[in-house]
Amino acid sequence: MVNRVHAIDQKPQNFGTDVLLHRAEIHTIEVIGKHRDLTTMSLAHLQNVTKGAASQMISKLVKKGMLERLPSPHSKKEWLLALTEKGKVAFEHHEAFHDSMNQQFQQHFGEGLVPFLTDLNQVIDQVESLIDHLEK
Repeated sequence: MVNRVHAIDQKPQNFGTDVLLHRAEIHTIEVIGKHRDLTTMSLAHLQNVTKGAASQMISKLVKKGMLERLPSPHSKKEWLLALTEKGKVAFEHHEAFHDSMNQQFQQHFGEGLVPFLTDLNQVIDQVESLIDHLEK
């Protein structure tokens, strides 16, 4: 089951645009779409990645027409990140995708969704602890 979910997750999607986006790319678009006035450093901090990794992702998304860099009014050295119209479309489609998934889970599990997720998180925590122990 995990392998099937992973395979789906690794497949690039267009999210309503003419550009295929990988998981890391659409989630970068998501962070930028949800926060205003982000710089490369603030994006790196929010995604818990290095400034270099954030910068590489920004360059990819600029080339794909999803992002633009705007001059910062506060500093000549910094650029602010903004979604282009195409980036906004991808952001909105991604949000709709998550809303649809959440709605499907809610319909399937009904009132049992929250207890199910609580139990699932406990199982995942236990498995992670076991893996941590096995790695030692």
